[in-house]
Amino acid sequence: WIILEGMRFDIYEPSFAIVLIVMLTITLQLIMVMLYTITLKHWYEEHQIMQQREIDREIERIELENFRELNRMKEEFVAQLSHDMRSPLSSIILSSEIIMEHQDRLTQERRIRHLQQIKYQAHNLLNFVDEMLLINQFEFDSLPFVPEIDNVVAYCQGFYNMFTQYYELEEHNFVLDVPDKAIYLNFDPRLMERMLNNLVSNAIKYSPD
Repeated sequence: WIILEGMRFDIYEPSFAIVLIVMLTITLQLIMVMLYTITLKHWYEEHQIMQQREIDREIERIELENFRELNRMKEEFVAQLSHDMRSPLSSIILSSEIIMEHQDRLTQERRIRHLQQIKYQAHNLLNFVDEMLLINQFEFDSLPFVPEIDNVVAYCQGFYNMFTQYYELEEHNFVLDVPDKAIYLNFDPRLMERMLNNLVSNAIKYSPD
């Protein structure tokens, strides 16, 4: 005999065998459900870990590609900058040597032309230095932007007068085409000057004589 909660069962009775089988079946099902849940949880955690590893590898790959691309761009920039700085330096040296070695035979007009060439190339070098500083400020997010409302027509006229004063070269003809009336815009004069200076300098550099 077996007594459960005040009830007495005869282990040899068929009803007890059925109850025992049912209880064992339920217990086995519960164990299977628990094992399945643990297995599923383990699989999910492993799957999450594998996904995160794949994401990390993809991020590392993208960062590496960006790093290589940035290095490539820097190398190209340094190579181009070195070439661009070499040209005005060579021109300055050449004009200076001509003035120093042949000053007795140079006419006043040719002497002035060589001096203008030296001044023009010196301002080109100054623009290169400004560009390097500008790029450095962009890279470190330290470029100040101070806009103000001003007459952009008058500003362009002032830039034109300043530029033609510095770049007095006979092979180029500067023409200013702006409206007669004032136009007021909100812009940073310092950045606008750099932008216009780069545009006009490149136009002169890549224009035929």
